[in-house]
Amino acid sequence: MSSTSHAIPTTSTSTFKVILDKALNDYTEKTGVDVAKYDFAKKFEGCNTSDEVLWLFREKAKQFKEYREGNRLLIKMIDPIVKVVHLLSGCLGEAISVVSCHTNDPFALLI
Repeated sequence: MSSTSHAIPTTSTSTFKVILDKALNDYTEKTGVDVAKYDFAKKFEGCNTSDEVLWLFREKAKQFKEYREGNRLLIKMIDPIVKVVHLLSGCLGEAISVVSCHTNDPFALLI
């Protein structure tokens, strides 16, 4: 009976591996990105317990949070510049539309 209980996880694990490999191959074909080449994938393959997998994901989540927080500072710095450029482009667009409404001949303004 113990051989049956061991056979199920092995079969389940090997089935999962086949499905995962197929999904990774499809992803690589569609995106051109081979995930297996990344450091995270190598670390993930080295995990032997669920605790190691969870630790790995927690570390990745921490890195993402730090990255996101760093970008907020960048966005705060760029925000006023974008608003001014947007305002100026709107004014310029209105000026161009006023000029184009008065004449269809662009050289008439030069005379």
